[in-house]
Amino acid sequence: MISLSHLFETKLPLRYRVEVIIKKDDKILLSVVPPYPPVVTKQYYGLPGGGIETGDKTTETVQKECMEELGIKVKNIKQIKLQPFIQLHKEAFQKKTGSEKIDSRGQEYSGYHTTYYVADYDKIDKSQYGKDDDEMKYQLFSYDEALKILKDQSINFEDKKRLPLFKKRVEALKSL
Repeated sequence: MISLSHLFETKLPLRYRVEVIIKKDDKILLSVVPPYPPVVTKQYYGLPGGGIETGDKTTETVQKECMEELGIKVKNIKQIKLQPFIQLHKEAFQKKTGSEKIDSRGQEYSGYHTTYYVADYDKIDKSQYGKDDDEMKYQLFSYDEALKILKDQSINFEDKKRLPLFKKRVEALKSL
């Protein structure tokens, strides 16, 4: 993996991660993400995903994160032909977000390198659900509804430093 941390004079590595768009029949599954006060005071919608552990394949990470966060298995995993999203934390984590997990990652990594995938919903599998303390609900939307939700968030989300990530999610969904 390539490190871009030299771009702003830090020795911290990037955190390589995946996000996945899950399709079930003609619907798109979005995670229901709870608020992390004081910065984000209402729930929002996202894509399941997480960091790639050393030695894991990206498709293994997609499977693992869907089971841990949502309690579902996915199949037919394919990488979306899209430039990875890279967000550096130089200033983003100098003030607390209100999420212990997000704040601690800001101290461990120089930023994120996210690759996008699409997969089909397979079945419920709660065997790993909540293993990493990320228990989330999900909701199914038509493609147009999901696109509108993600577009609205890419403009209006409370935590402004997350807007580029939301814009990339819109781009990923549009590329299907």
